[in-house]
Amino acid sequence: MKKHYLHEFLTDDRRYIKKQKRSKPLESKELFYEILQEWAEWNDHLASENPKIGDVPTGNTRLIHLDLNNSRYYLNGDTNLSGVKEFLRNMDSPWKIIPNNRGRMNKVTNDKEGSGITGFFLYKEL
Repeated sequence: MKKHYLHEFLTDDRRYIKKQKRSKPLESKELFYEILQEWAEWNDHLASENPKIGDVPTGNTRLIHLDLNNSRYYLNGDTNLSGVKEFLRNMDSPWKIIPNNRGRMNKVTNDKEGSGITGFFLYKEL
């Protein structure tokens, strides 16, 4: 079944995830995972290139905003295919907040060991 609403989130060629407005955050983990899954499936043939989710000039561009249980999160555009695939493999694991590369406690992981996922840049807004 084709997910007709995904055109709101993916470019026509499904190579990238479109930048979403901060004022219109996603409000469910299920939709977030669905968008990532669809993007990963369409780009899996490019695995050797390890494509990024965003067609943006700088890596720290916030592409997806989430508002979950009164907490806000964002996913950066330099997140890559291998990072997305690892995050999706752990989708049944709870999200944990760990230190980012500057020591701030705002990076999100769902790694079973609580480690960061290389190439996956999801953060909790502080």
